[in-house]
Amino acid sequence: MQVLSSLKKWLKEVAASKVLTLFEPEIQSIPDVYIGQARYISTKLLKAADNDFIIFPKKYGRHTTLAGIWMFLSKDHHREYLITAFGRRKGGGLKRPAQFDGLHISYGSSNQVQFSPSCIDYFQKHISCINNAEVLICHNHQRNIITDILSMRICSTSFAFK
Repeated sequence: MQVLSSLKKWLKEVAASKVLTLFEPEIQSIPDVYIGQARYISTKLLKAADNDFIIFPKKYGRHTTLAGIWMFLSKDHHREYLITAFGRRKGGGLKRPAQFDGLHISYGSSNQVQFSPSCIDYFQKHISCINNAEVLICHNHQRNIITDILSMRICSTSFAFK
């Protein structure tokens, strides 16, 4: 019975991802970014609770994953978020394309956010068990007059492991 429930949940996720793609043509105004898939990632982040792991119904490219995270983080939130995406590069070079199969979200408060113990544990397992592992770490800062004046950039770092 639990397998049937898991299968139904997975099919629902695949259908939601496909519906976004059908109603919004995949016009690539930014190279390698599929807007429908990026919106799907952003929507999943909007619905996620603190310390949630989100598994994608299929693998998404690096640029699409970053675009989805950016869509979520660019909104005017009242808290800080730390989003960690887990993927794998296709080949050994650092400039090789990568595909991501999920991410983790941590909530913070004003001027503070940190990795959860479960995210750190998964991070360590991911980089030790997967050849050519890649991890994206994205973080926002709450909007205020100082950050608006200085910049409105979202910092992201990409780590590559052999």
